[in-house]
Amino acid sequence: MSAAVPGTKVESKSISAATDQARSAGQKRFARWDCPAPTKTRGGPYPISDSGCRHVAMGELTMSKADRESFLQDPHVGVISVARDGEASLAVPVWYRYEPGGDVVFSFEAESEKIKLVQATGQASLCVQNEAMPYKYVTVEGPAVVGETDRELERSLAHRYLGAEIGDLYLQAIQGTVSRVVRLTPARWRTVDYAPMVERMLGASALSRRDPRSVLRPADLGPGRS
Repeated sequence: MSAAVPGTKVESKSISAATDQARSAGQKRFARWDCPAPTKTRGGPYPISDSGCRHVAMGELTMSKADRESFLQDPHVGVISVARDGEASLAVPVWYRYEPGGDVVFSFEAESEKIKLVQATGQASLCVQNEAMPYKYVTVEGPAVVGETDRELERSLAHRYLGAEIGDLYLQAIQGTVSRVVRLTPARWRTVDYAPMVERMLGASALSRRDPRSVLRPADLGPGRS
């Protein structure tokens, strides 16, 4: 077979084939990291390229079942979203309670739009997040049902988010309000935890010394990673 002559179609095809071969071998460059794609794992959970750079794919940022349930169980202020016919979905901050393996439980004013929409659609989603670095979030989606009034649930939610003393004052202030329970059964989960990526960039010890209110700056990531 004769060698390709510069400028011919044969050379173009050869270059294209070589490019495709490099890509299939995992050698194409990442836009955000100026280093080869990961090729192997060396005794750890994250792949390491031959150049020594670690990459964390989105799949590796996904929380385990135990981690996502533990995160959702923590007292975050969540945002519930319910569809509205012909309009943008309703999305509002809410208090909630969750135990691993169970339903997400809310208590809403009986005449609120949230209650009416859940009754109409039978579906809802909830998103909770960590607003300090390293960022993480959990979103659950699934069927939702409206139940009866539960004063003990109201009390537990008030104490969970406000503490016993202020929670009791809050309950006194709303004692004339009628609330109803909403239960959301998690059928689909979406999760991300950026801690592995941040630890890879900064190191676990450096991360622990950072002000949790600070923002990750391009300069913190080193050359070529902004």
